[in-house]
Amino acid sequence: MTDWLEPSVVTWHHDEMSWRVVLRWGEVDGFVECVGVELAHEGEARSLTAALLRALPFGGLVREARNVRYEASWGPVIEALSGTDEEASIPPGVDREARAWTDRPVRRAAQLDDKHYEAVARVYSHAADRGASPRKAVAEVMHVSQPTASRWIGEARRRALLPPTTPGKARAATPSTEEV
Repeated sequence: MTDWLEPSVVTWHHDEMSWRVVLRWGEVDGFVECVGVELAHEGEARSLTAALLRALPFGGLVREARNVRYEASWGPVIEALSGTDEEASIPPGVDREARAWTDRPVRRAAQLDDKHYEAVARVYSHAADRGASPRKAVAEVMHVSQPTASRWIGEARRRALLPPTTPGKARAATPSTEEV
């Protein structure tokens, strides 16, 4: 491991207690990503609970640590010198290191078409007809989280691919046997 990927150590204060958070870094697709985390109470031992882990502002800690590392890795110098006559004075390799600490570009979700929502409706209907949870079936079959499955089901309803329903009661059009 190169020294520029050494772990970052930050202190997180929660409920009048201090916690030591160690963020471990790795290079993924040309960007530095957090690939591991350690959490320990600073001082006498304290129990880690699910509620404590849910309260951990993980994304914010990673962003903060990434910004500190970017600032320390020639990032601002490279920004200032880019496009100038002085750009050639940037030491070899440091521009790659600095770019690696920037935030990964956010990918826009693919535009989902009618075929996609028709498939959602088929999976939903198939599960509903068999007494299974349609939302869970859509999530499992289409490899997405249940909240995403719910959004997709709502969009399928909006497109009239599924009939209206009342909260808590799955209702679907009966698909033909060729569709399932």
